[in-house]
Amino acid sequence: MNQLGLHWSDVVCERQRSVRRGKKERLYMRKTFLAYVWQFCISTQIKVNVHCESFAHIAVKQPLILIFSCIAISLPALAQNKVSVHVLDSNQKPLPNASIALRVWGEKKWRQETLHADATGSATFSLEKPIDPKRPAGNLVVYAKGFALDGSPINSNSLDFKLQPGATWRGQVVDKKGQPIAGAKVSASLFRKKAAARDEYLSLDGEEIQQTYTATSSADGTFQLADVPVGGTVSYQVVKSGFATESGKEPASVAETASIALGPEAKIHGKLLGTDGKPMKKTLMYARTMEIGEGYGNATTGDDGTYTIEGLSPGDYRVGVMESDFNPYIITPLQHIMAEVEKTTEVPDLRAVEGIMVSGFVREKNTGKPVIGASITANKVGVREDYTSSNATGEDGRFSVRVLPGNVRFYTNGVPEGYIGHSEQILQVGDKAPAALTFELQKAPILTGTIVDENNRPVKAQLELWGGGFDDRIIASDAQGRWSWQANSNADLQVSGGEDDSGYFKILNNKAYPIQSDTPIVFKVKKQPWRSLEGRIVTRGNKPLAGVEVTASYFVKAGDDGAINQATRKATTDANGHYVFTRIRAAEDLSGNIESIKINASPKGMVFVSGGTLTQKDGNWAADDLVLASLNRRIEGQTEADARVVAAGKETRADDKGHFVLEGLPEGEFLVSSAKDGKFGNAIAADTAAPIRLELKPIKAQDVDVEAGLSTWRDVARDGVEAKFYALDWLNWQLAAPKGDTFESLKRADDGPTTIMNDRILSSRIAKFAPQLPKENRVARLEELIKGINSPEIRLSAWLGAAKKIDDPEVGKRALKEADTVLQSTPPEFGWRENNLYNIAVVTEKVQGTDKGIEALNRAMKVTLARHPEKPARENGRQSEITRDQMLRFQAEVVAEGSKTMLRQLLDTIDPESGENVQAYSAAIPVVAQTHGIEEALLLLEELVKLPKPETREGQRSLNGDPQWAFNQAARRLIPLLGKKSPQQAVELANRITDQSRAAAWSAAAQFQTPEAAAKLWRDAVQNAEVPDAPRFAAQAWERDHKLGAEMFALARQKAQTASEARFVSSNPWPSYAFYFARVDPAAARLELERTWGEQLLKTGSDGASLTKIAMAMSAVDGKRALEMANAIPKGSDNFWPLHTRVKIAQYLMASPELRRDFPFARWGATDTWQPGDEDW
Repeated sequence: MNQLGLHWSDVVCERQRSVRRGKKERLYMRKTFLAYVWQFCISTQIKVNVHCESFAHIAVKQPLILIFSCIAISLPALAQNKVSVHVLDSNQKPLPNASIALRVWGEKKWRQETLHADATGSATFSLEKPIDPKRPAGNLVVYAKGFALDGSPINSNSLDFKLQPGATWRGQVVDKKGQPIAGAKVSASLFRKKAAARDEYLSLDGEEIQQTYTATSSADGTFQLADVPVGGTVSYQVVKSGFATESGKEPASVAETASIALGPEAKIHGKLLGTDGKPMKKTLMYARTMEIGEGYGNATTGDDGTYTIEGLSPGDYRVGVMESDFNPYIITPLQHIMAEVEKTTEVPDLRAVEGIMVSGFVREKNTGKPVIGASITANKVGVREDYTSSNATGEDGRFSVRVLPGNVRFYTNGVPEGYIGHSEQILQVGDKAPAALTFELQKAPILTGTIVDENNRPVKAQLELWGGGFDDRIIASDAQGRWSWQANSNADLQVSGGEDDSGYFKILNNKAYPIQSDTPIVFKVKKQPWRSLEGRIVTRGNKPLAGVEVTASYFVKAGDDGAINQATRKATTDANGHYVFTRIRAAEDLSGNIESIKINASPKGMVFVSGGTLTQKDGNWAADDLVLASLNRRIEGQTEADARVVAAGKETRADDKGHFVLEGLPEGEFLVSSAKDGKFGNAIAADTAAPIRLELKPIKAQDVDVEAGLSTWRDVARDGVEAKFYALDWLNWQLAAPKGDTFESLKRADDGPTTIMNDRILSSRIAKFAPQLPKENRVARLEELIKGINSPEIRLSAWLGAAKKIDDPEVGKRALKEADTVLQSTPPEFGWRENNLYNIAVVTEKVQGTDKGIEALNRAMKVTLARHPEKPARENGRQSEITRDQMLRFQAEVVAEGSKTMLRQLLDTIDPESGENVQAYSAAIPVVAQTHGIEEALLLLEELVKLPKPETREGQRSLNGDPQWAFNQAARRLIPLLGKKSPQQAVELANRITDQSRAAAWSAAAQFQTPEAAAKLWRDAVQNAEVPDAPRFAAQAWERDHKLGAEMFALARQKAQTASEARFVSSNPWPSYAFYFARVDPAAARLELERTWGEQLLKTGSDGASLTKIAMAMSAVDGKRALEMANAIPKGSDNFWPLHTRVKIAQYLMASPELRRDFPFARWGATDTWQPGDEDW
């Protein structure tokens, strides 16, 4: 009542006065008082639903009944918004004055507040809405001096904490030479250890708590942070003027001291101008590495608009203005700014432009009601990095966003709670604001159902969702098995099982359920007991290692379609070096076989040597001893002055007398290598203290060696039998013969095993080989070759392929005769049959003319339209059938080998709303360039870019129907052909490409330009390329101009160095760099590979794919050493990594210099079937 300004004394006095008034006055006063009551009810969020007459009767006759009824109803409602926090120590004693930092989501923004517990260890706060256990209102963290930080989501009206004693994290800040750095600021984020899942992040909200976990290094560089969670993890950031800011993660252990090395800083300096050209002051700028998550810095502009961003690591950066809620201007960020150590990089001025204001509305689908709290993001089509965002929509659902003129993609990026969906539009924005746009979001449905066991009895369980970007990832049932869940994504619903202390739930009837399902969903589960995994960690001398943290990670099956979720477990070794994981799933519930579980242990000062192989007994797991070696070995030796020296992943440089020292090496034998000025040498470092002598000799890059390649291939075929390695069979290596023996190799195919794989490969090889056959007996020789193919449909495919490759009517007639035989007498083998029908149309046109070809094409398309659904069907969350438009798109590349009339008929048949037509254009255009000339291809390219983009259909990727994306794919393949005809046009076309492939297009166009123009294009290509591609473009520049190439390789090396030092390294950048740099300096390239090989071998988590890339790259330097590496690769989960790698090495050994010149190492996959001589390798 006080909230309304109404006091009980007023009520009593008013009641007494009303007795002396007439009935009319009393009625008026009662109604007036009722208004106060009604307002009170509304203010406490009470829903009052009474009939008007009944309400009036109560109001007039019994006002006090209504008053106390409202109060009685309101008290529980008010209580639901109150949250009590109780803080105790482990002995149940209250902790007065404990800090409680809140981060609570209000109606429109986050509310942050720090409370302090009273003498009973309690504190209370209020929320705007009642607690929803499934959707926490925010989170809080609790801290008391001498105790570890703790925290919780706000999902209950009463939160109890029992704080435990904390650990102390100690460290030392040093420079790259190991000298201490004083005055460095160390700030930390904390993760606490959880037994059944990944470490849980504790948000350090509140200035008081943030200061608690901040320290400054002393004169000797040391620092310490107290009260961190025992066994948890510290995520730190270290800042010191003059040094690059360093970030990382370390275990919070009292027994170890973290050593954090800071390198010299790089700086970026520039100026920011407003729309009027005058300096913009007090504006926050940022520099962020092009690879997300690798480096970051910021600064504020001064009165003159200048800024200097300091503390950067060397690397490739994007520089721009920090987004505010709604900037009244647009500033396009600078891209690919290279920051160098101990230098200040000057960048061009950034200038704000007003842009074009685009406005519109976000509405609820079906009802048209405004959606509050949504936001729209806009970016140029194909340019993901440059985007602007709108304000959050208000009560009218209106948004406004500034954009630059051009082809702009608008899409819903901020979807408020209670809504799902994704809506986007592409609009050509001119110089004036377009008409208002409208976007629709769907009200989030609530799904319901039950969870039952294998006997259909209800069970209480928690199941985890997989895929789809769900925020709320848990479905929980009650004792009757009932559950409900409000969707927060439009992805299909599928679960990956659940778990508790006693075991895990295996899903027996898993499939994907549409979010719009009105039928209750029943999940059938079977409770499975946990399995254990145990082992030991020992030294090389078999001494047990105690107190070592061990992790086990594996992937969990999430249904019959093979979807997976990752799980990680942690344990600590006891005094006997023994560890036990007690929450491991059975083998049949893992994705992959027994070797899919990865055991990892990396205690400070030690490194992996061997072990960790798993076996099973009685359903449980056992690992053989994981052997670790101390990094306390020191070696020294002699080589040439100033030569680089590497061993076991470590690197140093010899002094001016050639003496070198390497420290922190593991025990045991390993290879020590050195290089300088094109010379290389290595030697085995025995397990002794004797000095090492490294004699350097000139080395060359690996020459073509067909005999060594064939020998390797035969060995793989032999060894692959036992390993069941069928990806490369007898025929593959038999076809890899020296030039001139191809016909005999093909003819001997009858001696090989008969498989569909062999039939397919032989058919492909015959088509490629057909043009080499002499015309006199071409048909007879093709007959001799094709008879070795067992499958009639694939036999027909071989004839059709040969007929398309050569201009010989007799071969065409023979192919059509084979077609008549197969089509009339052989049951169809889809999709060989369907593919053959389109090839028949092309050959028919070639032999019998366009009209007959069109008739054959119509027959083929009739089969496609009858056999495939119009729209994509979905099963288990994925498309289950190819649609008719998708099949027509696949065949566009085939039909493009025929006439323009045939291609036009196919393109016009595809439904534009499917989005498949733009991909059909993209696939057909390069073929048209080959068959009809570059001019015809360019005309189709212009048609393509003008095609409208349809709305995204369910189950369709958003890029499927994007004309700009398809344009990029087609245009980059035309550059080499266009460059020969018109170098300037090639550059203009490359500049129109808007995605990452533009770098490859620039490099391709550069090969046809003048030296000055080529140098600029190659600089742009290498600077803008992804890290693995940069050295390929540098190598292309080297072929043209050694001086320019050396400059480009220096830039590519800098990009590789930055990528390798990143906090999140997606892949090792050095194999690609060394593979191409071998053409310039084979010795330096080999040293780089030896260093990264030694580094990767000492990682317990190192996988076969990473080592495979290194060995493959070594084939460009030394094939023999590459094979040694391949044979040393540990077996992967499929036991194929060593065999895969040897196949790749054999391929390279046999490849001609022409093939090697533009070889795309970054896409040299582990399972491709590239063969020497292929046109499309």
